[in-house]
Amino acid sequence: MKYSFIVIACLMHGFLFAQFEAANWYFGENAGIHFNSSTGEVTALTDGKINTYEGSSSISDEDGNLLFYTDGTTVYNRNHEVMENGYFLYGNSSSTQSAIVVPFPGNDNLFYIFTVDTVISNSDTSEGFNYSIVDITENGGLGRVTLKNQNLLSYSSEKLSAVVRDCETESIWVITLSTATGNDDGSQFDTFYAYSINDQTIDTTPVKSIVISGVTERRGALKLSPDGTKLVSANVGDGLFLYDFDTDTGTVSNQQELSIKTTTSNQSYGAEFSSNNRYLYIHASNDFNGNGSDIASNHRSSLIQYDIEALNISDSQVTLDNRNLFRGALQLGPDGKIYRALASTYDIGLPYLGVIENPNAAGTDANYNHNAIDLGGNNSTQGLPPFIQSFFNQKIDIIHASDGVETSILPLCVGETYTLRAEEITNADYYWTYNGDQIANQTEPWTMEANKEGVYRVLITPESATICELIEGEAYVTFYDIPVANPTSDINTICDVGNDGTETIDLTINEAETLGSQSDQDYQVVYFETLVDAESDTNQISTPSNYTNLFEEQDIYARVENLGNTNCYAVTSFTIKLIGTPQLETQDITQCDMSSPYNDGLTIFNLNDAVVSFDTDVLFYDTNPETTSSASPITSPNAFANTIENQIIYVRATNTNTGCYTDQSFSLISIDAEITIETAYYCTDTEVYLNAGVSASEMNNYTYQWLLNDTVISGATSYDYNVFPNGSYSVVITDKTTNCVELKTYNLEESGSATITDIKVEDLRDINTVTVSTTGLGNYEYALFKDGDPYTAYQSSNYFTNVYPGHYIVKVKDVKNNCGISEANVDILGFPKFFTPNGDGYHDTWKIDNESQTLVLRSTILIFNRYGQLVKELRTTDEGWDGTQNGTPLPSDDYWFTLTLEDGRTFKSHFSLKR
Repeated sequence: MKYSFIVIACLMHGFLFAQFEAANWYFGENAGIHFNSSTGEVTALTDGKINTYEGSSSISDEDGNLLFYTDGTTVYNRNHEVMENGYFLYGNSSSTQSAIVVPFPGNDNLFYIFTVDTVISNSDTSEGFNYSIVDITENGGLGRVTLKNQNLLSYSSEKLSAVVRDCETESIWVITLSTATGNDDGSQFDTFYAYSINDQTIDTTPVKSIVISGVTERRGALKLSPDGTKLVSANVGDGLFLYDFDTDTGTVSNQQELSIKTTTSNQSYGAEFSSNNRYLYIHASNDFNGNGSDIASNHRSSLIQYDIEALNISDSQVTLDNRNLFRGALQLGPDGKIYRALASTYDIGLPYLGVIENPNAAGTDANYNHNAIDLGGNNSTQGLPPFIQSFFNQKIDIIHASDGVETSILPLCVGETYTLRAEEITNADYYWTYNGDQIANQTEPWTMEANKEGVYRVLITPESATICELIEGEAYVTFYDIPVANPTSDINTICDVGNDGTETIDLTINEAETLGSQSDQDYQVVYFETLVDAESDTNQISTPSNYTNLFEEQDIYARVENLGNTNCYAVTSFTIKLIGTPQLETQDITQCDMSSPYNDGLTIFNLNDAVVSFDTDVLFYDTNPETTSSASPITSPNAFANTIENQIIYVRATNTNTGCYTDQSFSLISIDAEITIETAYYCTDTEVYLNAGVSASEMNNYTYQWLLNDTVISGATSYDYNVFPNGSYSVVITDKTTNCVELKTYNLEESGSATITDIKVEDLRDINTVTVSTTGLGNYEYALFKDGDPYTAYQSSNYFTNVYPGHYIVKVKDVKNNCGISEANVDILGFPKFFTPNGDGYHDTWKIDNESQTLVLRSTILIFNRYGQLVKELRTTDEGWDGTQNGTPLPSDDYWFTLTLEDGRTFKSHFSLKR
């Protein structure tokens, strides 16, 4: 059927374009956004009064003017004041979808507010599913809640959604999820309740659809697709389910559980369909709840896309975003984009919304933009306001963008025109408007030339079409200035380090020249290697501040783009040119330590020896001039004394004409002199012979210099040297070929023959001992000689034991340096233990053994019997005692004697007389 232009004009401002009833959103912590109905621009609203953790709802008139909003418990009018009778609605600020506002079919002044409560603790009582009515004509257009908290179900989940049932009658379905009885009877949420609303009333007898798999989880969103054919239920801990919905009957069927493959965030919460009804988006989280739930890093969220036309919907999922984030709602906007609520934790919101820029595109082409909308200092939390999903049912594409993505946003450049093209339908009427005013059709009525900034809309009336079969399309046209690409200076002072023809170059250093007076807030500069690429915006240089050139001299093309529309651009070019750097090759210097002390790793180097080849003068540094701005050149490089072993020296060759330089470094390696210390012994008052210790065959390969106490001995340059010791002697042995030195130091140690200071004899015993005491500088060994022959071998001990009576010579020799042998006589006395005076010629007398007669007895030997009676006095000249007293033989017995030696020793003992 055909409609008059008057009817069409009314329709253009009526139900068919009711998406602008969703032009103002209020949510979170006093946050909000506004969708401009003329430009499509989204801006922050900062005048909101609600402060809610999760659900909210708002409604505007058909022109996008705010009417009221609510968090499900309190209603605020357009002046952000509590609406009359607007307190104590039965929603809940911690309910996923606390409320949804539904316009009264056929009456622009009445609105339903449907609410769902929640249960947070076991002591809570749910108020269930209720509705209230707002009459916006009350209070001078500020509205009043005229009917409040009318119960439909005594118990429900936190889920709400709505969709148009019939276009012609404007009837609506409102749907929630509850138990089969609608009561809190402990059973699962397994029944969908669909309530039909017409221009007369709400049908309080719902259409009930019991599903196969119920859930116990009340949290999570319920969303219908804009065309009303699909229903999704996100259930935080109990899975994600997709259903078919019949807008004619209100029945829910064909339950499909969708898997979420992300392991760290697989609990579904937010849900939304694209405006073309093909793609489903889910905001899932790890639902962390426990100690540390207020710590943002404990929370993880993913944004996932499903293609519901795929044969296996679960396998079609694509993860668009995964990061530390709390759960949040998703909501389709009037501009066809999907908005994402952002929060760090349950209690901590964030000052941005995320945006899926092209939700009608597959996979990553959907283009998720995190932190896309700045909320002007207020915070998003977990919720966004839901609307009747039919507000957002897709219109036909009249732009036909080159990238194939359907959109209603048309950015153009100043001076440009664009042909909008609707579907060509035979015998159809096309009604075009610009900013709400009718404009004349073109030669082809399905096309329209867009040459001004504003909103172009078309309403198509096919032949015999009902009002519900009318087709609409729209385009938001914005014109952007074409920038100026100003002449840009060449970059021709780049030094080619290494002279390999490539260098890392910052192409952006002259960007301010390219932009000129244009602000970098409105324009950007991108760079290309060819003019063709710059014109087609392909193969953009991805890191222009860190670009590696292709040729030593190369043209670069700078494309200045308007950030609002990057197709508005201008191109300029500049040249980059490398300058060769000086040639410089170095090597380490290895040198013997030729300065005293010879083993400290420090000596004198000629730094010029390190430069193998160069084509300009060089400077040497002991600190890196590339990293140390205060580095100063070494003033005497030909006689440089290193300060540490293996010191690194830096050398720079500079082209004074271009300023290009080459840096290298090398090490100063000092070979320490071989230092040996030997001990040379000498005998007191004798000369010492010292030599360098070099073999005779190599003796002439070296020079020699003798030192006394580290001071050169003038003229002492021979291989050997005789000295009378008076200090520390050293010889510096220098290799005539390498100039490396060896330092040999002699520790002179004096020695000499021993001075025997005492000989202690313990004799006249069963075991006789001799102890020899000496002084001297040598190391000594001791021996006893008897009758010219060794009685004992030389030994290091000065103590002899078990020495038989007799005359001995004690010899003490120096073994340190063979400085001589000292001698002394020693006599060991003894006496027989018995004698037998029987005249047989053996042991007939008793006397003291004194072989050498060198020990003179100071007195006689007194012999006593056992009774202490003196029986005999013997003199040193006597032959001995014959065992008689006054000629009378004495009996066999033990007899005692005493004697005193010349050295003062006194001795007493006894012996036996045997007959």
